[in-house]
Amino acid sequence: HAELTEYDLLGYRFSLSEHDLGLQVSFEPSPYIDYNGAGLLYFAAYPTIAGTLERQLIARHQLAETTRDWTVQSSTVARDVFYYRNLDLGKKLVATLKRFDRVSENVILHTLLTDEVNGTPLADIITAKRIC
Repeated sequence: HAELTEYDLLGYRFSLSEHDLGLQVSFEPSPYIDYNGAGLLYFAAYPTIAGTLERQLIARHQLAETTRDWTVQSSTVARDVFYYRNLDLGKKLVATLKRFDRVSENVILHTLLTDEVNGTPLADIITAKRIC
């Protein structure tokens, strides 16, 4: 219901609303692999889409080491996804990287996916990645 204000992932507690990097990228999911036969975005595609767009934003804004790709620098150790609604076939979404916090050997990411047209939240994705 998007009612949480604080969150804890792997013992790291943070506010979901106070911190917002505001880094955004627009994306149209693939009708061939991200949607089912009923034209609904697969829920399993949300984390994959978020990971792909996080990688782009991290590289574009140099949030991590630039000599190696983010995918070889990090490994996912935990992820929570809060699904709110679906995205119609042919529509674009916006990924907003709200948080990129270094916590010991991990990075905590919070990405919000929204409908590009009306800004309606689609999902909150909170991920812990271990730096390799």
